[in-house]
Amino acid sequence: MRSKKVLWGIVVFLTILVLVLTLTFTYKDIAKLFRTEQDPLDVVYEYNRKEISVRKLFEASYEKLHYSSHWSATGISDYKVKDVTDTNGKMLFTPITNKSLMYDLTYEHYYIDEDNYMWTLNGNYTNSTNYYLYDHGDFDNQSMIASYNFYEGKINGKESSAYEYTGHKLYSFVNVEKLLMPDFDNMSDVSVDFDGHVNEQGHIVVKFEGNYLPCIASAFGEDRKGTPYNDVIYTFDADTMSIISIKLRREDEYTVYNTHKLEKITDSLEFSIVDKPGEDCNELEIPEVICENSLINGVITGNGSIKPSSTLRNDASDKNDLSSTISSIWKNTITAMSDDSCTVDELSESLSDNASKYGMDIKKKGYFINEKESFIFVKYSVFKEEQEIFNIVMPFVVYGAQLYNENNLLISTEDEVAIYDSGCVWIYHEINENITARTCYLIYDDGKLTLDHKITREEDLSNLLDTEELSLFSYGDFAELRTFATDFSKQVSTYIEKYEVFGDGQTYVYYIINENCYTDDLYYIYDIPFSSPIDAYKDEDEFLIEDAASWQEFS
Repeated sequence: MRSKKVLWGIVVFLTILVLVLTLTFTYKDIAKLFRTEQDPLDVVYEYNRKEISVRKLFEASYEKLHYSSHWSATGISDYKVKDVTDTNGKMLFTPITNKSLMYDLTYEHYYIDEDNYMWTLNGNYTNSTNYYLYDHGDFDNQSMIASYNFYEGKINGKESSAYEYTGHKLYSFVNVEKLLMPDFDNMSDVSVDFDGHVNEQGHIVVKFEGNYLPCIASAFGEDRKGTPYNDVIYTFDADTMSIISIKLRREDEYTVYNTHKLEKITDSLEFSIVDKPGEDCNELEIPEVICENSLINGVITGNGSIKPSSTLRNDASDKNDLSSTISSIWKNTITAMSDDSCTVDELSESLSDNASKYGMDIKKKGYFINEKESFIFVKYSVFKEEQEIFNIVMPFVVYGAQLYNENNLLISTEDEVAIYDSGCVWIYHEINENITARTCYLIYDDGKLTLDHKITREEDLSNLLDTEELSLFSYGDFAELRTFATDFSKQVSTYIEKYEVFGDGQTYVYYIINENCYTDDLYYIYDIPFSSPIDAYKDEDEFLIEDAASWQEFS
């Protein structure tokens, strides 16, 4: 009987112990055990009597910011490569930065309705170490000026986008709004760190970590499968449940090829977000971009100012009273400008007004931009009695994020003009039925077209026996050329070319004849500077390795 009572007492004690232990588990402890089997995106926590989860935080924040009339984000992109060890593989006490690039970012979001919204992203280079900016858009290799703007959105129901830059081309695309709402269906190999706590600053922090973070890849381009980063930290304001900052980061280490040196790459991108709901936007506009270089685009669209030079060269075409009149019209128009600047259209109007006094008209005709977008040629056409008689070609060079124009060319429409992507300009002029001249100009970074060389060709050497023909062909070496033509034309039939090379304030002259007729001793026999046709044409081919450009018409 006694043993039964003892056994019964043990049962009662154990029952009470189980009840006590069960009661010591709080509701949150039980919920925590349950949460371990849930998607971490949907684990529910409670804050201020509200249920919160990762998914709910992002959905609420995105909806609030997407429909906000205006919000902005300011940020910074920082890329560094540091030497962690020396060439012998020994760890450095302080890593040495051997390459870096840093630039500021500003993102603006505007919303009216679902048919009218847009965002802009401005990037502005600020600092670098041993990092060379992209050789595009600016002749000045030493210049550190580089900024850009992206525009994207929908205006009156029509999707539109644009990109333009100033200085050297710098391209780093990110759509901050798409960072606000990750693709939760694309979370493979991405871990979620969120404990539901609010820190001392009143913030909630969510961290995603994984290779290339595919869940936010679309923020860096529609076709992107990943990002340059391995982790991203979102900070929410606990009271408003809105994202107030985003920090992305990647760190990698690798051994430099064929060395024992270890380098570390750190790439980070940060944004701070400020909602400006009281600032309404009544009108949205995405600029017209024909050329991504903003300075050149301003020339084409007429939204940018130019400072034209009053110098008008006429080295290749015939000089006559008409060309002199046009040169005077040009110079008088430019010098009459009050502030030395105008738009392409304003210059065209002023030239046309002044030309009308002489029974002529001058209109803008076309333009050509080189592939690197570092210069633009603008062409004006001169008309008399509705006939196009001359062209004026203006070069504008981008140097140090500014446009320069130091001289211009006046070219008869009877002459042929060829412009090349390298900045080389050829003018083909017929002196008479037997003699032609090819004049070559090269563009330089100061916006000046410099006369580089000229080739005058006589189709038949024997024609130089005629005094008038000889004077048209060359203004020097008369006696020597006449003697050479007298002796040589009796033996063979050949052309002769006169090369004039300009440089260092001097003119260097040499002559070319048919390869079958050329010998090295011609110079000693006739005291005329001859050159091998093979060498001469090889040098000329360096200027003609590409097809001539086509002019684009102004819209």
